Amino acid sequence: MHRANHLKRAPAAVRARLSAIMKREYNILAFARRRDAFCRDNRGPALIKSGQRRRCQYRFAVPLMRPFARRRGIADGRIDAEVLR
Repeated sequence: MHRANHLKRAPAAVRARLSAIMKREYNILAFARRRDAFCRDNRGPALIKSGQRRRCQYRFAVPLMRPFARRRGIADGRIDAEVLR
């Protein structure tokens, strides 16, 4: 199944994938500050935040960033390719 690069993700949807990649359980607050930093100009912005407070969603600012981040994570040994399937 192909997912579009512009697909928006709610923070709760990211939690399971992040926990699998990092091999430990994460809650939303554990990565909220870092995720929000990627929405600011001093870090990119790599992500674009949309929606209302407490119901916001995030997407990559540049659609090609998603496959780049995946490949870079695998090449650096930070992500197991099987986790992404």
